[in-house]
Amino acid sequence: KGHRELIEAWIKFAQKHSNAMTQHGKTLMAEILFNLGRTRDANLYLDRALDAAREDEGAAQPGKEEL
Repeated sequence: KGHRELIEAWIKFAQKHSNAMTQHGKTLMAEILFNLGRTRDANLYLDRALDAAREDEGAAQPGKEEL
């Protein structure tokens, strides 16, 4: 029970600051929430991570002239 309370406190803190999370952080949060049985919340974080990845599409990929 003690660990669960600590995890829930961390999740609450992380959710408060979720706009500062990277795509990777959002996918990790989704995994944590999924493992806790919070599938709906997990899917929301995964969607946010994928949306951010779509917005950044090409930003991390060099163009042909850079290869």
